[in-house]
Amino acid sequence: MPRRYAQIDKMMPDMFHLSVTWFKPCIPESQDEKKWFAAVLPIACGSLVLECNKFTFSNRAMLSHLISNGITKQQFEIYPRKGEVWVLYRDWGIGCCSNPLVTKNCDFQMVEIITDYLEDLGVTAAYLAKVAGYKNVYCRYLERGNVLSINIPRKTLFMFSHNVPAFRFEGGEIDGTAKGMLELDPLAVPDNLFQYFSSAIATCTDAP
Repeated sequence: MPRRYAQIDKMMPDMFHLSVTWFKPCIPESQDEKKWFAAVLPIACGSLVLECNKFTFSNRAMLSHLISNGITKQQFEIYPRKGEVWVLYRDWGIGCCSNPLVTKNCDFQMVEIITDYLEDLGVTAAYLAKVAGYKNVYCRYLERGNVLSINIPRKTLFMFSHNVPAFRFEGGEIDGTAKGMLELDPLAVPDNLFQYFSSAIATCTDAP
């Protein structure tokens, strides 16, 4: 954590080796983002381009989840989309680039994206809280009956750490689960997840 993006170029006949080309972030435009980029800190969102060198490996456990199955250009863009679950750096600030260790030792928070990304508005995300009695089931956190959310403008998209594969319950699949709850991939949930919101008072709300 966090992850890198790759294009699978070829699967070897023995089915144990893959040839991939890594994607790397494009150089950002703003001065703050350029500092982050220069510090070689992880970048999970934005425009990416293919590197020149290919890489072959046999450890398929390195693969996490599919981002796109039809990349045809040398460049592609990835932004949080409505319905996805992402991890945020807690207490993130562009000043972190002065100390790269900050991102390695910081806490994280889990959010569900509730609006698609727009360049002039960014995205809006709802905080998630763990559902009591389950290890990897989460739901939106309600405060005084309202979803507690955060707006993340374009200039602060670097606060996103990585995407988390999630299964959305329709209700009744497992005893005690309700529509709108999310079961998250445990391998993508960071160990130092900051549980600001008590799971005992987490309340579900249906996805829009």
